Amino acid sequence: MQDRPDAADLLEAVGDFLKKDVLPAVRNDDLLSYKTLVSWNMLGILAREVKLGGKSLAVDIEELAALLNQRRPEPSPDYPVALGQARTMKRELAEKIHESKASSPESPYWQYARESLKRTLEISNPRFSLED
Repeated sequence: MQDRPDAADLLEAVGDFLKKDVLPAVRNDDLLSYKTLVSWNMLGILAREVKLGGKSLAVDIEELAALLNQRRPEPSPDYPVALGQARTMKRELAEKIHESKASSPESPYWQYARESLKRTLEISNPRFSLED
């Protein structure tokens, strides 16, 4: 059984190839340079999603269940299934917020929104980190 390279390592390797080898070769072509940079960025997001997405999603589901006064769903090892659970719970939370007209920045809903956004940014933005 081979443990290395894992999916995140492979995505990072392809991203490095695009940035170090392909981008310099297409510098004179604005459109191709742009598409290469966008592709490099997307691969970085995917690599961070592979590394951090499962943990972030588990925290989201746990916090959502608490806010909705629900029993936490059984954790799914299938990431797309867990993502679907979180999306459904977020829609339910949005309805609950709308109905209660909760607008205080100190409410648990706003606290969840801030923390959830931080976790999302850590994945989508390579310069953002919760470690700082």
